[in-house]
Amino acid sequence: SVAVSDPAATFTSTATIPANAKVVRWDVVYSEVFNNVPTLTIGWAESLSAIAGTSETDLTSTTADLNLENTSWHTSTRAVVCTLGGTPNQGACVVTVYYIETIQT
Repeated sequence: SVAVSDPAATFTSTATIPANAKVVRWDVVYSEVFNNVPTLTIGWAESLSAIAGTSETDLTSTTADLNLENTSWHTSTRAVVCTLGGTPNQGACVVTVYYIETIQT
């Protein structure tokens, strides 16, 4: 999970996702809505919107964003990077990314 809050900045998880994992879900849960047309991307350092682009979240809503996903992770172990854009001067949320390391067939 990654805690994100104003002002606009890049926030990086302390935990990492292993190489070649499959991202299966991501959630954004708000403790305070953001103001001033904020944007959020979710990915890793070399691809900041690999999991979610700016149009996939509504940071001005009080409703959590819960999203099923099917995205291959980087070929190396990487931390999750969340980039808060725009000009918010209030707001806070937690982004959680769920993954699996192997797919059972």
